[in-house]
Amino acid sequence: MRVDNKLLDKSNLTQPGTYLLILENRKKITLSVGALGEISFPKGYYIYVGSAFGPGGLRGRLRHHISPVKQPRWHVDYLRPQMTLSEIWYTNDKKKREHDWAKALSSMPGTSIPKRGFGSSDCRCETHLFHYNEMPGDVLNSYISNTNSYERIKTIYRFI
Repeated sequence: MRVDNKLLDKSNLTQPGTYLLILENRKKITLSVGALGEISFPKGYYIYVGSAFGPGGLRGRLRHHISPVKQPRWHVDYLRPQMTLSEIWYTNDKKKREHDWAKALSSMPGTSIPKRGFGSSDCRCETHLFHYNEMPGDVLNSYISNTNSYERIKTIYRFI
């Protein structure tokens, strides 16, 4: 499914920030993901944690994530063509929250880790990709909100 780029026209998306991509995988798949090799992805929901503190802010990074990928750059680029983007959450907090959010997600009930090092090859986090059999919903909001994010987390896209 293609996501409309007009969703990214909010003025605060030009600023840097941290984001979550919530992806739905409707059937078990196995993918080759760059240097990580072959990874099995069971059916369910996947939450990818990232940050955008470079040029273009959140808008530039999210535009990359919602557009078709010709040449994968990040680990998550291998997932996007195979899974459905169901939600995007973000904050414009000036502090990078991706590590706090990854730690919070790893402690949520029902969390599994598809592959250590996914999306976290440039940090000490175990992973930045988390799997859930069911959509975590309200539980997700409470765990992320407890990371003391400066600004309330916003949802800019919800498919479900």
